[in-house]
Amino acid sequence: MADNYGIQITGGTVSGPMAVGPGATAVQNTGAGTAELDAVVAELRELIRRHRDEIEDPGEAERDLDDIAAEARSERPGRRRLTAALNRLAEVGVLADGIAKLTGILPL
Repeated sequence: MADNYGIQITGGTVSGPMAVGPGATAVQNTGAGTAELDAVVAELRELIRRHRDEIEDPGEAERDLDDIAAEARSERPGRRRLTAALNRLAEVGVLADGIAKLTGILPL
């Protein structure tokens, strides 16, 4: 009898990616929509701009925000990269509310 790598579904609701067979992979990115991500990133940029004198290294905060936005838009966002940049930004107190919003929409 030959190997059968098919999927049989009988009844119920199926949602999400499926992969079958040797070496098969399935990816589902349920992260933020572009408009939502852009809005939160813009809010954080404005906070960095307004509180520039209170932030130890505003340039680093901007670079972390750029990295987060780029990574979140990538085909396969890296959870460790996102988390590391978020953790650094979370140390900037004036960004707390925006970081909480960002965390809620990122694919972590």
